[in-house]
Amino acid sequence: MFAGYLWDEHAGGPSTFQNAKDVYDAWANDPDYFWARPLPEPGRDTMFDLPVYFRGFMMLAGLRHEMGDTLSLRLLRTWTRTRQYGNVTTAQSTELASQIAGT
Repeated sequence: MFAGYLWDEHAGGPSTFQNAKDVYDAWANDPDYFWARPLPEPGRDTMFDLPVYFRGFMMLAGLRHEMGDTLSLRLLRTWTRTRQYGNVTTAQSTELASQIAGT
C-alpha cells in the first residue's frame, strides 16, 4: 500500500502523509474493528483485512514524514536487506528505525 500511495504522490496526487491522515480520520472512531486488531499476529482469518494493510501504510508514511526521504529510503533498503525472509518484533522495527534516524 505504501508503494502505491508513494506512486500516487509522484504522479501529482496527495502526499503519502496526507493519505495516511485521511485514512486515520476515516477510521478514528472505529475501535472495535480498525484499531483493536493485533497487527503482529492478526490471525489466519484476518491477515488480509484492511487494518493490517492500512495501519502498516500509515506507519511507513509517518516514518517518511518524520525521517525525510533519504533516511526513510535507507530504512526500507536496510530492512529488506537485513530482515529478508524473516519475522521481527515491533521493538526490533523501532530499534532499526531509531538507529537509522539517529534518535
